[in-house]
Formats: sequence, structure tokens, C-alpha cells
Amino acid sequence: MGVQEYTSGFGTFNVPAGATNLKCITVGGGGGGGGSGGADTALGGGGGGAGIAITTIASPGASYYYAVGAGGAGGDHGLFGVHYDGDNGTGSLVTDYTNYCIGGLGYGGLSGGAGGAGGTGSLIGWSGTTYNGGSGVVGVRGRGGGAGSAAGTTGNGNNGSLAVGGAPVTLYGGGGGDGGNTTDGYPGEAYGGGGGGSDTAKNGGNGYYGYVRFEWDDAVAEAGVPLYYGTHTP
Repeated sequence: MGVQEYTSGFGTFNVPAGATNLKCITVGGGGGGGGSGGADTALGGGGGGAGIAITTIASPGASYYYAVGAGGAGGDHGLFGVHYDGDNGTGSLVTDYTNYCIGGLGYGGLSGGAGGAGGTGSLIGWSGTTYNGGSGVVGVRGRGGGAGSAAGTTGNGNNGSLAVGGAPVTLYGGGGGDGGNTTDGYPGEAYGGGGGGSDTAKNGGNGYYGYVRFEWDDAVAEAGVPLYYGTHTP
């Protein structure tokens, strides 16, 4: 089996000659945790974890465009009670410009305390499997909200709780960051975990970036000769 992974950037994946059963896996970027300013309530756990999409193309084409989603930045703390939202992540995708495999973005923790929603995996044209990321939760005074975890190949992401991020999901679904307790919110985990919400007058945690993975079968590799294995970070 051949494998090519991407953890940032965008570009064209050229399918090796003779490859069959090309599997595409996309996980979006997680949302950032909300920041908090002044002596008031902490903001919610950054969003959600990202969604995941998985498809297998029996007879692949020559090449596919890919893009890896970025994690959302955590919200800064402000002065005089000003709140700053965590940024949304961005989605990851694979496409031949007719069909799409999309790992949806996680949403950032919102100003005023609301946790961000989890991302949605989606397929357009291709068939396969999709799962959704978990959501972040609202923070309360002195405790930031936990962030949602990203979806994995085995199921949906998990929601955060008061100060605890959602648990990771096998495979590739990163855990959500914990909410701050007299601290900044904690960052999300690989891949696509949301960042935790901050405690009072602290910053939200950053969401973790997304992931794109290609796997394929090849007659040479199946005969016992390894063909290709690569990891690329532009």
C-alpha cells in the first residue's frame, strides 16, 4: 500500500502509475477558543472539532487537488470587559473539480460565552463515510469551556465539558483543548481538535490544523515490493 500525507498547504497530488482503490481522508482545522477580558465570565471552549470525510475511488484519475485546513487562532483577552471570539478553522478538501471530499471546519468560541459548533464532513459526487466534530461548551466564571474533539475514521467527535476537552477519536481525530483554569485555554490536538476557552483576562487556545491523506493499492506493492511512502509538509 502507498501512502501520502499532508499537514499544511495545498497543491496537486499525482496518482502513481498503476494505483487502484485510492482512498482520500480529509480532516478540517479546529476552531479557536474564545478569549476573555476583565473580571467577568470566561468564554466558551473553541469549537468544535473538525469533521472528517472518507472516500475510495476504485479507478482513480491522474491527479487530484488538495488543500489542508488551518486551525483557528484563539481569541485574545481584552481590556475593560471586552471579549474576542476565537477564529473559525478552515476546511480540508480533495477534489477533481467535479467531486469533493470535504473535512469541515470547527467553529470558534463566540463572544459572550457560547462554545463553537463542530464541523461537518461532506461528500459531493463521491460516496463514502462522513462524521462530524464535537462542539465546545460555554465557560463560567473562573473556568474556560472545554473544546470539542475532531471526528475520526471510527466516529463523530466528542463534545467538550466545563473545563475538559472532548476525547480524541481513532483514527486522526484530535482531542479538544481543555478550558483555562487561571490560565489561557489549551490548544487542540492533532488533527483538527478545537482550542479551549480562556479563564478571565486570558487568551483562548488555538485550534489544531487539519489533515489530508491518500492511500492506494498497487500491483507491485501487493507482490511484496514496497512502492511508496511519503510525508510532506510544504
